[in-house]
Amino acid sequence: MKQDEENYTIVDWIRYAGYHKTISNAPYELTEDDLKEIQNEEYLVTRSSIKRIVLEIVKANNINDGTRKRKLVDQRRYLYYILKKRAGFTYEAIGLLFHKDHATVIHSLKKIQDLDKDIEYNETISYLKEFFNNPIYIDL
Repeated sequence: MKQDEENYTIVDWIRYAGYHKTISNAPYELTEDDLKEIQNEEYLVTRSSIKRIVLEIVKANNINDGTRKRKLVDQRRYLYYILKKRAGFTYEAIGLLFHKDHATVIHSLKKIQDLDKDIEYNETISYLKEFFNNPIYIDL
């Protein structure tokens, strides 16, 4: 295993190290911060962890590039929801993270309730739902 060691990803290292809760569906490239949070059982649990992970997803997927394309707007809406419901951020704090007005955040969170049964919306955010609702993170 030594010869391929430099080609390992963090996920490979976690598996090799015997960590039983691997991350196979992360919507961004995992970082050393992820590994530390996993080891400290903080991954997707603490407020700071959720904020950092949301910002990593935004950066990796160009979700906050200012476009009004539905796919990206839907993903932003869902991330607002995660920050509000899971981490308890205020509308103003979420707005600051995304460079949006708090009223935009409020409107988006109201709209998300109407979109719950929308097929296109659910397809667009399916990878985020799968990631954030995966029991291996919730049970950490």
